[in-house]
Amino acid sequence: MLFIPMGYIFAYLAKSKPIKTAFLFGCSLMMVVEFTQAITRTGVCDIDDLLMNISGIMSGCVMRIGKKETGKNQKVRNTNC
Repeated sequence: MLFIPMGYIFAYLAKSKPIKTAFLFGCSLMMVVEFTQAITRTGVCDIDDLLMNISGIMSGCVMRIGKKETGKNQKVRNTNC
């Protein structure tokens, strides 16, 4: 849940191929975090953490893409009376 906003931001900043960009940035960031935990021996370096964090990033990415797609097809109505 913590990394959903990060995936949303990665997809927002990507000009083309937002899923691929979010996945690559998310994987590399999570690998850095997990390897830092392993090297410094703080926290627990676990593959489950890596997978769950990446799935959170991808969920945020999908939310951004869904929002962008639904916003395209909506018509704006003039409500001036």
